Amino acid sequence: MERAAGGKKRFDETFRALKLRGYVDSSKELIDFVNEVKSLSSNSIGVAQYIFGFVKEIKWGASPIYKASQAFRKRNKPQICVSKAILQVALCRIAGIPARFHCWKIRFSQNVVDTINEALFRDSTRKFRNLELYHVAAEVYLNSWLIADATVDEALHPVFPLNTWNGKSDAYQKGFEIIEDYGSSVDVPEIVLKANKLKAPFYLKPFSPLMAFLINRQINSLLEKLRQISLTK
Repeated sequence: MERAAGGKKRFDETFRALKLRGYVDSSKELIDFVNEVKSLSSNSIGVAQYIFGFVKEIKWGASPIYKASQAFRKRNKPQICVSKAILQVALCRIAGIPARFHCWKIRFSQNVVDTINEALFRDSTRKFRNLELYHVAAEVYLNSWLIADATVDEALHPVFPLNTWNGKSDAYQKGFEIIEDYGSSVDVPEIVLKANKLKAPFYLKPFSPLMAFLINRQINSLLEKLRQISLTK
């Protein structure tokens, strides 16, 4: 009886991880892309790996949280981890592969911090200091649930060690240290949606979109400098 109940629970979880709703939406562009991917691979692992590689090469950076259809249209611009995960989850679900979100609180490894400071602030008294962040990545169901973190694009290697995924085991983002694990959810984690709202005094709230834009631009400028430095190595 307990085994039957456990099996039903797993079925319900995977069924819910196929639904398109909220941020995990669909569009003709997304459907056409998935159909093209499926024509290139005859199995779910190959499709999931292709989607992983596609999302991974979208530049990681600061951005609003996009719906999947928006993230796909804006794929030539930097995107926050959760937007990349939303796109990855949506593409997998459209392809008939169950996918969901996993959330952590993380910080960068000391090696990443040292590399950033050496690359950008070696001759400056100003230094990059580690910080705690919420991080979201996709989990994909291929006979079992697997972490498939496609956050950091290859151009940021060697600041962040290169991350690959074989479709058979977990692929955590290298260079991130987990502080707290918040687990999995079929929808975008609420804790991340709340944290993404810029906190400002009431008299500055009308300017919040502009403030967020300026902060995002500064972060993306620093990441782009790291990419350019990586190209010269």
